Amino acid sequence: MKIAIKTFGCRLNQYEGEGIREGLKRHGHQIVDPANEPDMVIINGCAVTQRAEQKAFQFIRKQKRSFPESRILVTGCLGTLIKMEKTNYPWVDIVYPQNEKSFMAGVLEKEKPTIQQGVSAAWFDIQDFARHTRAFLKIQDGCDNRCSYCIVPFLRGCSYSRPVDNILKQAQILENNGFKEVVLTGVNIGDYKDKEYRLLSLLKLLLSQTDLPRIRLSSIELEGLDEDLIRLIADNQERIMPHIHVPLQSGSDRVLRLMNRSYNSADYSRIISLAQSVIPGLLVGTDVMVGFPGEVDDDFNRTRELIEELEIQHLHIFRYSPRPGVPSVKFSGEIDPGIKKDRSKILQELGQRNKKRFIKGLLGHDLKVLFEKEDGFGHWEGLSENYIKCFVKYKSTLHNKIVQVKAVGMSELKLKVEIERLT
Repeated sequence: MKIAIKTFGCRLNQYEGEGIREGLKRHGHQIVDPANEPDMVIINGCAVTQRAEQKAFQFIRKQKRSFPESRILVTGCLGTLIKMEKTNYPWVDIVYPQNEKSFMAGVLEKEKPTIQQGVSAAWFDIQDFARHTRAFLKIQDGCDNRCSYCIVPFLRGCSYSRPVDNILKQAQILENNGFKEVVLTGVNIGDYKDKEYRLLSLLKLLLSQTDLPRIRLSSIELEGLDEDLIRLIADNQERIMPHIHVPLQSGSDRVLRLMNRSYNSADYSRIISLAQSVIPGLLVGTDVMVGFPGEVDDDFNRTRELIEELEIQHLHIFRYSPRPGVPSVKFSGEIDPGIKKDRSKILQELGQRNKKRFIKGLLGHDLKVLFEKEDGFGHWEGLSENYIKCFVKYKSTLHNKIVQVKAVGMSELKLKVEIERLT
């Protein structure tokens, strides 16, 4: 068949989407663009927020209008949600929940997967990462936290970790296939545990057993970021990137308790301040939620003040949306959508100011940039160690090259750089 794959959502979903693509190719299917009259379109969907869910369904409806003969298969967290709600959508032909995603290629061929095949396939060993210079590497899935607003444990189950030997094998495959950067990803990577290994010892193993030039951590919960891990990043900045993304959600201790988060604002401030003092050039990102039920102006101001105080440079802002089955749907104090929008805008502007200040502080400094793509006009774009987009005019290819540069200017939230040395 001609099959198109459209993935929505997090890095974890992106990794699994690559696993689906490779599995289908091994079974002889042709992977095509959704606009190329596919026989089937696989939607690897996200359901963490209403907005993510809506984006997937908008795409599905548009695809069905364009190619009514194409079959629509929905999988991932969105597939699980559809199964949970037992809802019939006339434009959806097949649904695979998240826990059956790894069986898909075989099931399409009428194969009956064994339990062992399912365990192995759950981690989606991949050889490539199509159209990407940086590769994601799934090390963990599921979550044992029970945040009152979060549907993820219902969609992905309890926390479980990828066997360390399998992670090492996957990392070596990606290294051998030319990837210069690997991003360790999962629902809660700070909860990684396999035998005696935890995230700290896993990172030490990757440092000693691979020659990957760059290892980056994806989002990590505060309880997973301790002093030992911070110092490991600081001591290995040449290979572990000085960039952390640590969800905050709220700077109000009252709201954090309602959310059933495991820390308070002082805990968050202490760990982030330690990381900033120990790791030179560190960029800090965070997730923050506005409009949680009962969030009053004082709660929101505490969030804004904490972000301002810590100068967090990258904000991923969510407007609270109720998810089926989670405790917060029963909470009183629903926030008006207009207030959510206003609060979101205030934080967006604050995040941009913090990021511009951070970028301005890099001017005149040397950086190493992994270049990824060219814009068609001779400008190459890539990412610095600390996750800042950089661009340079260059005639020859810089694709997948790590280049030492000097930051000489800025345009919006990007750095203009000059090449000093190819490495």
